[in-house]
Amino acid sequence: MEMVIAHDLPSDVSGKTWKEKNMELRHNIPITALVELETGVRLFVVRHTRDCDGTPLYVVSADIDAVADNARNPLIDKLHGGYSESCLREISPKPPGMGG
Repeated sequence: MEMVIAHDLPSDVSGKTWKEKNMELRHNIPITALVELETGVRLFVVRHTRDCDGTPLYVVSADIDAVADNARNPLIDKLHGGYSESCLREISPKPPGMGG
């Protein structure tokens, strides 16, 4: 019996798999943007990542410095993530004081 992974199935008549189509999707919320979660909590986007099926995801933190820390140490405990874009509302593309 051959194992089939769902995201490797063709998604439509184009013949592309779901993963191929999802990998073409772009992250629309920039890093350093202030976003609001569905709970009302406001955090900063500090990393763009993807789910196993290629869906764009966002890693967020209350600490804007986590953007720089994240580049040096990707396992820092300030990060919270894998939020999809539908779970976030962009408040500001850049935090106050970082230019417009």
